Amino acid sequence: MYIQALTMSNAARKTTTVGEIVNLMSVDALKLQDATGYLWMTWSSPMQICIAVAMLWSLLGASVLSGIAVMIILIPINVVIANMSRKLQVSSLSSSKCVLLYA
Repeated sequence: MYIQALTMSNAARKTTTVGEIVNLMSVDALKLQDATGYLWMTWSSPMQICIAVAMLWSLLGASVLSGIAVMIILIPINVVIANMSRKLQVSSLSSSKCVLLYA
């Protein structure tokens, strides 16, 4: 976003304000900051799930499989809800006038 803001055409500079450009750059920087904060979860979450299932297996035995089945069944529901949330967020962001035109 920063490089694109530096290479904007004069026509695009007339249609957007400096505040809009700075706002878009700060949102991009915030998204990058948030992503790096949760990057460790890519390896930590599966490991925690495996350890929890192993500990539950030692306590409850084969009945743990019913809990795992419920978790697996709920994955598609979570995907649908996440997609709906993403579409709502994109539609609310695209309704604003923050549109940059590049040469």
